[in-house]
Amino acid sequence: MVKRSVRDSALHASICGTAVTQKKSNSSRLCAVKDQVVWCEVIAVLAAMLLPLMSTGAAAPVLRFADCKSGRPIVLVGCMHYNPVSVALAERVVRELAEEDQLGAVALEVCPSRWDSTLRAQPRGSLLRRICDNEFQAAAEVAEDFSCGLALADQSIEVTSGRLAQLAKQTVVQLFTGEAEAVRRDIGVGWRALQGEGVRAGAYVSPGLLLGAPVALLRYLAGSPIFAGALLALIAFTLGLEEISDPAAPAVEYAADLAFSGLETVVLLRVMLVGLIEERNFALARNIRAASMQVLTPPEAARERGAGKDGAAVVAVLGMAHLNGVRKLLTTSRAV
Repeated sequence: MVKRSVRDSALHASICGTAVTQKKSNSSRLCAVKDQVVWCEVIAVLAAMLLPLMSTGAAAPVLRFADCKSGRPIVLVGCMHYNPVSVALAERVVRELAEEDQLGAVALEVCPSRWDSTLRAQPRGSLLRRICDNEFQAAAEVAEDFSCGLALADQSIEVTSGRLAQLAKQTVVQLFTGEAEAVRRDIGVGWRALQGEGVRAGAYVSPGLLLGAPVALLRYLAGSPIFAGALLALIAFTLGLEEISDPAAPAVEYAADLAFSGLETVVLLRVMLVGLIEERNFALARNIRAASMQVLTPPEAARERGAGKDGAAVVAVLGMAHLNGVRKLLTTSRAV
C-alpha cells in the first residue's frame, strides 16, 4: 500500500509538472503570437501609406507647377519632418529661388499656434533650435533673410485633434452598428489621396533619408512632447495587454487579440489616411492658393528690390504624404 501510494504521488507530480510546462509553453506561444500581431498591425499601416506611392523611376520630392486658378508658380517640397536631408532640401530650394528674385512667399505645413510655440521654445540662434533643426524654420529663416512673405498653411491643431478623436469614435461605432461600408469608402478615399502624378515612394527611401531617420525621430520626440507622450502611452498600453493575458485560455485570447488588432488597424488607417492626410490636403491647398493670389512680399522690401522683383513662386514645405494630393487639388480644382 505504501509503495502504491508513493507511485501514485510520483505519477500525480509528473502529470502536474507536465501540465505546468504545457501551460507555460502555451503562454510563451501566446506572447509570441501577440508580438506578431502588433508587428503585423504596424506593417499594415505603413504599407497603406507607402504601397500606393511605389513605382520605379520615382521623381525627386519637389513638384513644380502652376496653380490652375491664380496661374502663379507653385513649388511643393516634400519632407520627412526633422530629417537632416529634408531640412537641407527645403533650405536649398527656397534659397535658390530667392537668389534669383523668383520667391514670392514660403508656405509651411504648420498652424499659427504650433508656429508660435515653436518659435518661443526654440528661437533662431538658440541651442534647442540647433538641436531640433527642422525644415520649417530653415525655410522661414531664408524667407526672412530675403524679406519674402510667410504663410502658415495648416489648419489649427485644435481642429485636427478634435477631428482625429471624432474619426476614431465614429469608426468604432460604425463597425459595431453595421455601417462598415462607410468606413471602407472613407479609407478608400484616403488611399486615393496618396496617389496621382508626382512623387513616388522611391524618392523617400534614399540612403540619406534612411540614415537620417533615427535623427528625425529623436528630434521629433524632443520637439513634440505631446507626440512623445502619445507614443509612450501606446507602448505602455501594448505591453499592458500582454501582462493581463490569461494563459489558461490561449485560444480565446488569441481570437480576442486578432479581433482587437483588426479593429485597431482599421481605426488607425481611417484616422491617418482621412484625418491626417486627405482632409488636411484641402486646408493646405486652400491656404497655399490664398498665398498665391496675393503679393506677400512686404511693400518696403518690394520697393527696395525694384519693379518686377517682388517674386513669383510660392514654395510650400510639406510632409511627403501630402504632395500628390495637394498637387492634384491645385492643378485640377478651382473650388478649393
